[in-house]
Amino acid sequence: SIDYLRSLNIVSEKVKIAIYQLLDESIIENSQNFNLSQYLSNQLEMPYKKLSLLFSRQNGRTIENYFIVFKIERVKAMIDDSDSTFTEIAIKLGYKSLSYLSRQFKAIEGLSMHDYKLKHQHSRKYLDKI
Repeated sequence: SIDYLRSLNIVSEKVKIAIYQLLDESIIENSQNFNLSQYLSNQLEMPYKKLSLLFSRQNGRTIENYFIVFKIERVKAMIDDSDSTFTEIAIKLGYKSLSYLSRQFKAIEGLSMHDYKLKHQHSRKYLDKI
């Protein structure tokens, strides 16, 4: 029904906004044991299982996958727009280690962060297109 589709869209957009705010406000950087599912459940006052199901139906991907891709886009922006080291970027985005971020970046982008930085034609996506 139209109401169901509208609610899917609303939940999906609320999840995306919460993730954007999460990274924008450095909440991850200041948290030792950050838990995405708990954060989203608290922010949106809905069980994570339900959030996850509705988000996946609307977007064709999991919240976790969206979060990872979103973070990698943030990494690319930070590489392009700041003098932060890769280690500083990893810390700011809540990665436990630079090597984990490096593996995730390469898996998604197909090249290392170093190679990305050297490349002149960056392939960043608009955050609302993720």
